Amino acid sequence: MTHQESKEFQVVGVREGMGSAGPQRPQPVPAAADLDFTVGHLDELDLPAASFDVVVALDFWPSTPLPVAVRDWRRVLEPETGIAIVTGTDLPGGHRASRQWTSALTAAGFTIETVAKAPADSGHYAALAGMARLGGERLRAALGPGMADSYLAHVQRLHGTTQQASAECFEIVAHAKAARSSP
Repeated sequence: MTHQESKEFQVVGVREGMGSAGPQRPQPVPAAADLDFTVGHLDELDLPAASFDVVVALDFWPSTPLPVAVRDWRRVLEPETGIAIVTGTDLPGGHRASRQWTSALTAAGFTIETVAKAPADSGHYAALAGMARLGGERLRAALGPGMADSYLAHVQRLHGTTQQASAECFEIVAHAKAARSSP
């Protein structure tokens, strides 16, 4: 048995929930037996400091200010070995989410290891949009009507943008660096 096979892992999923009355309180969501999945805001969860190895944000933009969200990620990550991975899409017309993410991560005490970019593949978003439309009712049942409709609109917008312009997908890998003590 390798070291990797013998190590135990715990996965916690957090999805921000927004209802008509604003952010929802954290609530458990049925998921796989070995996955603790919650709808809420990271800052509302009782997560101990330095309790995670990795934070992954896939096509995510927080409803809380970006610097606040990233500082909370920094708090829950192991100080020497924690890693943050962020993916998203830079849309044409000036909104460069990757720049905002790298600035916020750096300001929160992360070292940017890599920023990889590639042209957005409209086929990916077309397939995603088609699957989301076909499974719309199941998506609404899983996410709630507001979140599902928001997600579907987001995928459709990305699909339309990648067909017409030079959108880029990005992936940022950042390492949590230990805070230096002052002499």
